[in-house]
Amino acid sequence: MKIRKLIILLTVMSAFSSCMKNDMIYPDTKACITTFSVEGQTKSTIYSDNQKVEVTIPTSLNASSLKLTGFAITEGATVTSAFPAIGETINLSDTVRVTLHLYRDYNWKIYIVRSDEGIDAKPQLYNMSFDNWTQDGRTWCLYGNGASDTQKEVWGSANKGTSILGKNTTTPEENFLAVPGSGKKAAKLTSITLVGQFAAGNLFNGKFVGLKGLTGAELAWGTPFTARPASLHGYYCYQGATVNYADNAHSSLKGTIDEGHIMILLTDWDAQFHVISTANQFVDTANDPNIIGYADLPTTGNSTKYTEFTLPITYRNNRTPKWAVIVAASSKNGDYFTGGEGSTLFLDEFEFIY
Repeated sequence: MKIRKLIILLTVMSAFSSCMKNDMIYPDTKACITTFSVEGQTKSTIYSDNQKVEVTIPTSLNASSLKLTGFAITEGATVTSAFPAIGETINLSDTVRVTLHLYRDYNWKIYIVRSDEGIDAKPQLYNMSFDNWTQDGRTWCLYGNGASDTQKEVWGSANKGTSILGKNTTTPEENFLAVPGSGKKAAKLTSITLVGQFAAGNLFNGKFVGLKGLTGAELAWGTPFTARPASLHGYYCYQGATVNYADNAHSSLKGTIDEGHIMILLTDWDAQFHVISTANQFVDTANDPNIIGYADLPTTGNSTKYTEFTLPITYRNNRTPKWAVIVAASSKNGDYFTGGEGSTLFLDEFEFIY
């Protein structure tokens, strides 16, 4: 009888244990490859829903020995299978499988597509026309429906921070365009105040990392880019307001007319540069040794029409870039919470000229 009771008890415990295992609830966060690049590639496209990375390389490139130049995964995740470090070589002559772990395993595939299309073309960044927009909840994002993970991180703005309070400083403009046409849009950057704090409209290549306290943010500047264009061409219209917000260092600007700006950097940083306003961590555009090409265009005045511009890029050396950063702001001192409420910068149809 005792043996029979013991068998019944073990059976119940086993069933209970099985239920516990099968019903375990994991957090929603998935382990994803967020960055992947190899030397000589044309592009890498990440599909997080299907857990795969498609790497496009020229037909002449040897896929069996490619230098890994970029690899990042979701914060907190780990790689549980063998995988090379950045700077080492990877063999992509066949599909590479890598397992990531974050509460459970995620099996990813990395494979190549060979194509010579676009190799001789003059490369541009995704959505430089500013035609493609998506609203994610209350946040306007500078990418279109169906954009890949990589395309979603080409353009960032402060919207992810300001939209929490119901406002976007960077929005699509459908009526006031430099180049009209079906489906065309421009970008509208507006300086506003939120709960008494000044915020400039902005856009940049990279991603918004997050808020820093109540008064700052962290931005990751840079999108992969290896070409050396001669200039940046496009259109802008600036409507500057009177500066009515300023920090102590810029108090002398109060009462003057605000200025915006458009800036481009081509760099060979080892990784994206993290701008952190609360720590006064900004790019030293004059002295950063990793800056290869640079140009800056102040925007001034109060106009009702677009100005066409061609901004020459000054190269400081002959090195090959790894990152491109185009930055624009409706108040150029917005990082220092200085500017005019209502200052507005319209941008349309950017393009690299070679």
